[in-house]
Amino acid sequence: MDKLRLFAAIPIPDDIVKRIFKELESVERNISFPIRFIRTEDMHITLTFLGEQKKDVIASITNALLHTAERFDSPRITFTDITYGPKNRGEHVYTPRMIWLNGSVETSDALGKIKEDFEDQLLDEGLRFTREYRKFTCHVTLARFQAEHKIDSSELNIPFNVAFDASEIQLVQSRLKKSGSEYETLAEFEFQEQPSN
Repeated sequence: MDKLRLFAAIPIPDDIVKRIFKELESVERNISFPIRFIRTEDMHITLTFLGEQKKDVIASITNALLHTAERFDSPRITFTDITYGPKNRGEHVYTPRMIWLNGSVETSDALGKIKEDFEDQLLDEGLRFTREYRKFTCHVTLARFQAEHKIDSSELNIPFNVAFDASEIQLVQSRLKKSGSEYETLAEFEFQEQPSN
């Protein structure tokens, strides 16, 4: 049976995407090595990577996604800056190989709760996937390059203070091709306003 490479994501509004790529114009001009920027239509915040899944479990995944969307208000997404990634974590020092758009601590906390709820729902549905238990850190991959290009991760630090209210959560299929990943939205569910206490 065919399998699909799937993940759950928060889409980014078109007007925000245009502002992001406007900021990247100067970055692209000042980089002296080959770099591949993602397509504007592919920009998103990944919440949970589900790996390869059989087609017959998509209904269970969308059911989990629906229940999660119904349990949360639209989260406020606040971006802070554009840097090289991945970022160092404590004693873990990483070699930069991407350009990231970073979310605020508050955004990471809010999306982390949504991610946790969705993954709990998936387990309730009996889905098998590799769950990450480390603290969620919101970021968007804007570009990729070979790690062999030695750079100082502090060389890129562009303030980018932009915010929006996320309206929905999506199930996305990723197809790996020589030209890069291509994405297709399979389902989307709107967040629901929660009753105030």
